[in-house]
Amino acid sequence: MKRKWLFASLLLTAALTMTSCSFKLPVELPFKIPFITADRNTKQNDEDPSDPKKNTDPIITDEPEVPENIDTTENTQSGNDHGSHTPDEADPSPSQPDEDPVDAPSGQENSVDIPVLMGGALPYTGMISILNENYEDGTHRYDDMLEDGMSCIVDYCYVNPEDLPDTPEAYATLAAEKLTDGGIYNILSVYQDDGYTESLSYPVYIVSFTSGNNEDTNFWLVFMVIRDGYTYLYAPSVSCNADYTAEELGQDLFPRLFFSDSLDN
Repeated sequence: MKRKWLFASLLLTAALTMTSCSFKLPVELPFKIPFITADRNTKQNDEDPSDPKKNTDPIITDEPEVPENIDTTENTQSGNDHGSHTPDEADPSPSQPDEDPVDAPSGQENSVDIPVLMGGALPYTGMISILNENYEDGTHRYDDMLEDGMSCIVDYCYVNPEDLPDTPEAYATLAAEKLTDGGIYNILSVYQDDGYTESLSYPVYIVSFTSGNNEDTNFWLVFMVIRDGYTYLYAPSVSCNADYTAEELGQDLFPRLFFSDSLDN
């Protein structure tokens, strides 16, 4: 009895061993069992990956997918395409307004036309222009130095303040302040010259004063005309170290003076 059970056990063990090594399904299953691997793009074991007709997984990239009905050609800039311009490549528009005008530099024409006190060409050689200013209200200041550097001739026109007293002394004081730019001055005399007043048809005053002090003292002789709210000055200034005087220069200059509008008469 024991031999029969032992023989049966051996037969069963042999049968199971053969079955596990060469087991085959008796019939073909109606579906296929895929092999699962770690590669997400691996296909089923019966598909040929070299077949171009087979669908493959899409390749993921950083570029966004563009629909077929969108024109992907590069946009070209046009004159009216302001949105496509960047700050670095934007061209200036030809329709932009011009820049605000700036004040005219010194030496150019005044914006207001007023008569000018003229003396013609100066009777001296080697004159050096040290100041040449024209102002928007039509006034001006021209300073010219003689060649020896000892004297200066000032041609000055300015608007009289409304509160200026109508007296020769008040006009003379303001003239001295203007000519010296508010520096030290001392008025010596002021008087109305009847001959020049008659010649120009406007009140003419001769003012003398000094400016500075000690070795820097200058002597002034001023031809001053009051006309239509303006004061016109023609004044030589001579250093105390010069070998000639302001009165001598005045004798050369003052008889030559006239107003520009007198040429029209």
